[in-house]
Amino acid sequence: MAKKKTVTKIREDLIQYLEDAGIYGEHFFNLVDDYCRLYEIKEMLWKDIQERGVAVEWQNSETSKGVKKNESVGEYNKVNSQMMNILKQLGITSETLRMLGGDEDDDEF
Repeated sequence: MAKKKTVTKIREDLIQYLEDAGIYGEHFFNLVDDYCRLYEIKEMLWKDIQERGVAVEWQNSETSKGVKKNESVGEYNKVNSQMMNILKQLGITSETLRMLGGDEDDDEF
């Protein structure tokens, strides 16, 4: 699971951005919470990819076995894309995040 400290910091940064921009409303704060949950999911998927690789072996019986792609790879890409959509809905760009102190090498941008 993603480090709680990291998720807390991301949430604080995003909320601070919204407040500085004069954006208020439960809808926007809910999007920030969704973003943080997706961040945690993305980290779990990444850990699975690191541990099992992009291809995984499967076996249904002694004669039915093979290798298939790790489904976490596709899910990782979907989650990452949804995170980017949330940032767009919040009016946040990669330039905005750099000003907030984000990492320029972060996967989300």
